[in-house]
Amino acid sequence: MYFACGDAWSARQVFAGMCDRDVVSRTSLISGFVQNGCPLQGLHHFASMMHSEVCPDFVLLVTVLKAYMELDDLPGATAAHSLVVKSGFDNELDVVIVLTSMYAKFGCIMAARALFDRVPIPRVNVILWNAMISGYSKNGLAKEAVQLFKQMRKVARSMTPDSVTLRSVILACAQLDSVELAEWMEDYVRGSEFKDDVLVNTALIDMYSKAGSIDRAHTIFERMHVRERDVVVWSALIVGYGAHGHVKEAVTLFEDMKRAGVKPNDVTFLGLLSACNHGGAVEKGWSYFHSMKHDYGIEPQHQHYACMVDLLARAGHLDRAYHFIMDMPIKPEMSVWGALLHGCKMHGHSDMALAECAAQHIFELEHSNAGHYVQLANLYASAGMWSHVAGVRLTMRERGVSKETGCSSIDINGEMHSFHAGDHSHPRAAEIFALLSLLSPTPAGGGGGQDFFFSMALFSLILPEGACVTVRQNWSYPIILSLGIMTSQHELGFYCVSLAITKPWYGTQKKFVHKKKRHNYNLL
Repeated sequence: MYFACGDAWSARQVFAGMCDRDVVSRTSLISGFVQNGCPLQGLHHFASMMHSEVCPDFVLLVTVLKAYMELDDLPGATAAHSLVVKSGFDNELDVVIVLTSMYAKFGCIMAARALFDRVPIPRVNVILWNAMISGYSKNGLAKEAVQLFKQMRKVARSMTPDSVTLRSVILACAQLDSVELAEWMEDYVRGSEFKDDVLVNTALIDMYSKAGSIDRAHTIFERMHVRERDVVVWSALIVGYGAHGHVKEAVTLFEDMKRAGVKPNDVTFLGLLSACNHGGAVEKGWSYFHSMKHDYGIEPQHQHYACMVDLLARAGHLDRAYHFIMDMPIKPEMSVWGALLHGCKMHGHSDMALAECAAQHIFELEHSNAGHYVQLANLYASAGMWSHVAGVRLTMRERGVSKETGCSSIDINGEMHSFHAGDHSHPRAAEIFALLSLLSPTPAGGGGGQDFFFSMALFSLILPEGACVTVRQNWSYPIILSLGIMTSQHELGFYCVSLAITKPWYGTQKKFVHKKKRHNYNLL
């Protein structure tokens, strides 16, 4: 009762006055501490209990596992797992569910899957399915999450996925940037009992935004009843417009949101600042940034500061961006300095001292990220400062920093094809590189500027309808372009091409969406 009211002190006093402190009363006390945000106190009482004659049951051990999860204490969690096994409770379904969630949270996804696979399918309930699917999604293993969901539908036909299941799968679909997969997921939702679920529809809005189909995201938003549109729903679409650089639409939606009486939050303003950033609306961005605190009492976080620095730096206001950083009330993180360094790179070698200053701060915060060294080296190269380029490379070798292999991928008819630098393992590699030799004005995989612009010009003409391209490390644009041509069967139609370029200086994905009316082209 006392814990339910948030009165931990009174609950502890009642426990202290008890003569018979059995496992039930101890479980209630420890569980109360964990549920009220005091996992350390709960574990302290558990340690005291272990010195008594009271033996824990599986309910108490589940609580202990949750406490270690709250504390992000993997060694403690594995020790608790050992105690679970020693106590003979490792086959209890509730225990397996918590252990699966726990290892997934700590990134030990293989351990989580091993626990999941130990349970016979007839015993697996929807909560355990959710734990594994969600674990895959949150660890960036989107394909595995979708595959497991399909397996769930196949082997557990009598089991109905719940809202948590659908949101986990939608999150996975959002990571895959596939319009076709997004449409498949929406069709499934619309045929389920959760078609009007606010959280599920919000996830669909986010999914379509990330898949490059902002119009579909807006359609789902419009289908929702006005009373269902809380700040999370409004913010999801504003963030989507922001990611696509649709300043006018984001601003209009924000005004509609205010008229609807919904108070914005920090995510809302991040979407607005992102829209201004991509649209180059510097003064409007300033206005929203100041409005956060002055009008709504929202303290800007590092993401907001990074977005503002990116906005100023992109517009060429490098000194203004630097002074903005110096005036920050919180210590700038890597994303903030990274935005400034990228701005210096965008505007050439006009201010090498500022670029070096930004790079130095970045190296102090995160010395193992190769991308920042490469940006600085490229700046030196553009200025003809070759000795400095050599110095950066030497520093990288001394610190054991190496550049990750570039990777590009293309989604064709729901199947993802990926290529790494120097990779010739694709079944149609010979055909791809033969075609590439005819198309590319520079050597295959060179990654030069000519390759990029040549590829982008052809993307709008030759990719199959709905093809979504994810490009990382600015490598092998022509490779995926060639595969797109080969799979088009000469008769080419398109609606949308979506490029998602991972930007390490800001930590988000930028979308470049090309839309036209449907056309057909005959290449041969």
